[in-house]
Amino acid sequence: MTDKVCQNDRIIDMAASIIRDEIRLSVHDRTRYPEMDEVVNSNMIPGSLRRFLKQMLDPKGKNADVVNRRRTAIAHSLISACRPRSFVSPLLLAISVYIHRKYASRELIDILSSLSFSDDYKEVQLFESSLISSGEPSYNLNGFTQFVFDNADVNVATL
Repeated sequence: MTDKVCQNDRIIDMAASIIRDEIRLSVHDRTRYPEMDEVVNSNMIPGSLRRFLKQMLDPKGKNADVVNRRRTAIAHSLISACRPRSFVSPLLLAISVYIHRKYASRELIDILSSLSFSDDYKEVQLFESSLISSGEPSYNLNGFTQFVFDNADVNVATL
C-alpha cells in the first residue's frame, strides 16, 4: 500500500472513533417516548455525526427536505447500531409500528431490525402497551356512563 492510502485509512479510522465516542457519550431518555416536534428539533444526533452526514449527503439539485430526512434516517440507524440497548429512535420505531399495523408481520420487523432499518418487535409491543395504559380515559367518570355491547353474526347460515 502506498503512504497516501495508509494516511487516508488513519484519517477515516480517527473520524469513526470520534463519531463513535460522541455517540456513546450522548444520553438518551428511555423513560418516555418523545413528541414529534422534539424529534424534528432535537439533539438526538451528535454534532460530529451531523457534520459528517452533511458532507456525505449534499443536496445539490435535490430537495433539501428529502436529503434532511435521509440524513436523519441514516443517523438514527447508525446510533441505534452503536447503542442498541440505550437508544430508541422515534423514526425507526414509527417504521416498525407502521409495518406491524399494516402487515402484522413480526418476521418482516425482525428482518428490518437486524439490518438497523427499524426497531425490534419487542419495542413495538412496549410502545403499543404504553399507548393503551397511559393517558386519561376517554370517558367521564363523574357522570352516568353506559356501555352497550352486542355481538354480530356475519355467518348467514347461523341465523
